Parts: sequence; C-alpha cells; structure tokens
Amino acid sequence: MTRPLVSKAIGNLKWGVKGGLTLAVGYCLWVGLLFLIGGPETFSHLGVSPTTVIAAYVAMGVLAGAVIGLLRPLAGSGDFGAFVVGYLAAVPIAGGGMICFDGWPSTWPARSWHEFPMFVLVFGTIVGLHLSRRADELRAKPGSKS
Repeated sequence: MTRPLVSKAIGNLKWGVKGGLTLAVGYCLWVGLLFLIGGPETFSHLGVSPTTVIAAYVAMGVLAGAVIGLLRPLAGSGDFGAFVVGYLAAVPIAGGGMICFDGWPSTWPARSWHEFPMFVLVFGTIVGLHLSRRADELRAKPGSKS
C-alpha cells in the first residue's frame, strides 16, 4: 500500500523540481541577456555577480519546486491548501534572494530579519494565487475529479 504512495510522492517531487528548474532557466537567460547588454556593472552596482544570481535562481527553483511537488496534493485541495503551499515555497525564494544581497542569514542585521517575513508574504501570495488558479482550472476540466 505504501509503495504507490512513495511512487506518487517521487513523481510529484520530480514534477515540482522540473517546474522550478524550468522557471530558473528562464530567469538565468534573463540574467545572461542583462549581462550581455549592460556588462558586469549591471550587477556589481547592486553588490552581486551574475554567477551568484544564477546560482540563487537555480537553488530557489529546485527548493521551491521540491516543496510544491511534495505538497502537490495539498496545493490542489483548494484555496487554503494552495496558499499554505505557496507560503512554504516562498521561504526558499525569499531566502535565496536575501542571501544574494545580504549574505548568509548568520550575518543578517535585524533589518533583514524583519524584511524576510514580508518577502515570504509577498512571494507566497503570488505563488499561492497561481497554485489556486491552476487547481481551479484542473477541476473545471471535463472528466476531472472534483
């Protein structure tokens, strides 16, 4: 009985990581384009390098995608579940962005710790809304389980 559940969880995990990496690749291409157009100054004036931003996008994509994939059944259960998953997936997204600009959390000043939950709230709302709308679309398809 547990084998199909494990198999389904692994499939959901792969689905989530694939989606996260797909988005990350898109953002990485954007970083490459910005670098080609504006040169290293595009990033250096912000205190980051293009490679740091690319590494952060890949890490955020994998981690947020893994959260969404593992919690896929909850995300599809309705608005509440979609937003819970969205806020949980936003933790690595907000953390990755803040690590790019402020360094590792062990070095964050109090300001960064106050900003972190705000970023989670903003990004989590965006991700949750997307997951909720996606679940609504899937439920509206003919022959889908409601």
